[in-house]
Amino acid sequence: FKPLNQVMRRSLILSLLIAGIFSFVFAKFFEKRLSKPIRQLEKSMAHYAPNKPFDAPSIRTGDEIEALSHKFMNMVATIQTYDASQKSLMQNTSHELKTPLMSIQGYAEGILEGVLEGEEATNALHVIVSESKRLKKTVDEVLYLSKLESDQVHLKKAFVSMEELGASAIRAVKPLADERGIALRMAYALGEKEDQVFLDGEKVMRALVNLLGNAIRHAKSKVTLEIILENDLIIDVADDGEGFSKEALG
Repeated sequence: FKPLNQVMRRSLILSLLIAGIFSFVFAKFFEKRLSKPIRQLEKSMAHYAPNKPFDAPSIRTGDEIEALSHKFMNMVATIQTYDASQKSLMQNTSHELKTPLMSIQGYAEGILEGVLEGEEATNALHVIVSESKRLKKTVDEVLYLSKLESDQVHLKKAFVSMEELGASAIRAVKPLADERGIALRMAYALGEKEDQVFLDGEKVMRALVNLLGNAIRHAKSKVTLEIILENDLIIDVADDGEGFSKEALG
């Protein structure tokens, strides 16, 4: 039995050695297969920046790593969309602030240098006051948007007449419409329900004024506000302008 035991011992050691070598080779193979997409994804994450071109990683592993890659790509798309909207907001806000500031500066310099006197100076002061109010309104809107993004806005709901709310919104934008020669029209349809809706009237009013203001800026001749109160509350703001492009809608 002693020679047999020696043979079996050598066979066992040899088998363990061969198994160890194969295990090491397979472990290295699978390690490279698993670590390569992870390193690729890690490299993409490390070099990502919102203001730089992004090289999307092409990972096709059919497992959790590929799912993680898709989630990362979705996150990148969301950040890029948000970044583009912020840049657009800053550009529009800068334009909205620059125009009244130039008017205020021009009229103030005219009064200071004595170019505008008497009735002209009085009219210039009225323009300065009006443009200052316009500046304050723009700043208030930007602050309101920042509050919306930080979830600092709370709803204060109460029963509100939608007909009165719509009429108030029309009155608020009428000076802008008259300045641009745009006709305003309000259509109100009340079904079997009462003219009372439980909502935050101040915030709905702000939304209506913004919608109507945008419609007036892009309209050719008319803007219509339609409020339908039946099973649901439907608010429709329409203008006869150029409309949205397919790219903007997509």
